[in-house]
Amino acid sequence: CRWVIKGYQDPDLDDLERQSPTLTADGLAVVLQLTASMCWTLQIADVEGAFLQGEKLERKHGKIYARMPPCGTPDVDQNSIVELVKCIYGLMDAPLKWKSITATLKMLGMKQTEMDPCVFYWFWDGQLAEVVALHVDDMVISGNQYFKANVTDKLRNKYPFKHWVEKEGNFLGRKLKQHGDFSITIDQKDYANKVKTIEISKERRKQKEEPIIGKELQQFGVLGAANWIVGSTRPDIAAQTAMLQQRVSRATVNDLIEANRLVSKIRDYSHIRILVKSIPMEDAMIVVSTDASWSNTDTLGNQAGYFIMMANKKLKENQWADVSPMRWKSYKMERKTQSTLGAELMSVARGIAECDWIRSMIAKARFPNYELKNDKAFREKLQMMVIVDNKPIYDHVHGEGVIVRDKRIAIDMLLVRRDLLATNAQLRWIDTRQMLSDVFTKINANPDFMIFVLQFGNFIVAKENQSLEWRSRERELKKPRVRSNGP
Repeated sequence: CRWVIKGYQDPDLDDLERQSPTLTADGLAVVLQLTASMCWTLQIADVEGAFLQGEKLERKHGKIYARMPPCGTPDVDQNSIVELVKCIYGLMDAPLKWKSITATLKMLGMKQTEMDPCVFYWFWDGQLAEVVALHVDDMVISGNQYFKANVTDKLRNKYPFKHWVEKEGNFLGRKLKQHGDFSITIDQKDYANKVKTIEISKERRKQKEEPIIGKELQQFGVLGAANWIVGSTRPDIAAQTAMLQQRVSRATVNDLIEANRLVSKIRDYSHIRILVKSIPMEDAMIVVSTDASWSNTDTLGNQAGYFIMMANKKLKENQWADVSPMRWKSYKMERKTQSTLGAELMSVARGIAECDWIRSMIAKARFPNYELKNDKAFREKLQMMVIVDNKPIYDHVHGEGVIVRDKRIAIDMLLVRRDLLATNAQLRWIDTRQMLSDVFTKINANPDFMIFVLQFGNFIVAKENQSLEWRSRERELKKPRVRSNGP
């Protein structure tokens, strides 16, 4: 059991500095990929009573006292009033006081990343030797033969750990498992199977256009569970989840029915997992697939998405290559556009920016002399590929000049071309059937190819001229044949 204080009763509540960094999804993705790529053993640890190991509790307005919990503790009367000398769970500033763990990691020689202050790297003889992802009192750790004596042994001597496991364990609601080839799978099968459908009577189902009320509003909160799963392991249901969330403030009974369909997908495909392949860093490149649908939300906005993967460089050579999904998102664009081309251009620009962020985090790990002021030079050492299924974008980027009547789209086109050239990226066009990001922009998009890539960790980019030839043949086959009457 754990004693939890009612932090909202804290007399210093309004004056407390309570902001504390938490591990980002980007940070976790990078640490897991580095662990697999470096062929290091995955370790998962949890500090016991972490807040009690933090800094001494000192308040400028005086000491803090609390009543004992109802059942009391051994040898202490349950009516006792006790002084708090260390932070405990429930106090708003407890996570901030636990920042002493950061000081400890730095003292052991680890470098804190600017992009995610909860990710730390340790170098030995000019090479990356350990990575740590820290989320409050939970950690993912991996490293080479030098890090044990120089870092982890000292860490374990300083803090009491509730558990410290290797190769398999739970971390932030995800089950992580490392396999013999050092690849890592991430799944949420147990969590997904517990997501409950919304109760809707037969009579209520007939009132599809009626707004939801009372208990239905609470049940519609199932979208929170769906969003958590989407961001962790289930990109295949991203568009449906995102577009339902956009309707929360004006949801109808029909939206409840759609939410139940979403829950069915969550449970029926609960076996889907993320596979992090062991791709050697010297053979690795970063790939982003972007897509957008024009005016397809209920407010006539544009739904867009991106899917970022680490890939083997074989992908550039039009071969099947190992890939690891890293980050993905389905989102509603803030700006409306006049055409599909405008929406697609904006999604490409967003995809490049998100990809560069991941590249920067990896550059910090690969180069001990990395400095933020020279970020561009370091991050571009990891090659990047941008994938689209919009042929006009591909043609304009690879051509000279811009032949677009809409001047705003022309400006966006020039900006995308500039970004691609400036960031040393390659733009590739693929047929729509190869487009992974369709599941981020269209509710009814076929997820089969996405599920295949997630399951097997393989992807291919066919040559542009080959894809065009296939398209042409397919059109010919679909043409009605003229039957000859004969003599």
